[in-house]
Amino acid sequence: MWIKPLSALGAGFLADKIGASKTVSWSFVILIFSFGVFIFTPGSPKLVLILVVNTAIASLAIFALRGVYFALLEEGGVPLAVTGIATGVLSVIGYTPDIFMPILGGILLDSYPGALGYRYFFIFISGLCILGLLAALLILQKVTRQKGKKEKILKGE
Repeated sequence: MWIKPLSALGAGFLADKIGASKTVSWSFVILIFSFGVFIFTPGSPKLVLILVVNTAIASLAIFALRGVYFALLEEGGVPLAVTGIATGVLSVIGYTPDIFMPILGGILLDSYPGALGYRYFFIFISGLCILGLLAALLILQKVTRQKGKKEKILKGE
């Protein structure tokens, strides 16, 4: 739990330096690799330290995302007049996994006991992270285009 504030604060500083969409994109990349470690690491007591470190890395990325994803509203150019509804929609989408992931995990572990169930669970989570990365890259692309247009205007082109 101590990782939450450190990660969110660090991500906030990083978002101020490189942009929220880049911070979110890199967080998803870290999550995809981290969940890949969970998918491919065999179940062995000898590997517990690797899994604990990987859990900390995944937690850092998750809490970084939670710390900055609302900053995407401003960076993406969402008008101030609709930020309330946009925040509500983002919250519904962003927090929906908190509702269904425990149920899905239970179903998978009941259907595929042991390591196979966990592999399927982390494959599914990785897929969600890939979707999140694609969405963040679309926002980054939009932000990059907007910056290019502004620079052209300032140069008088």
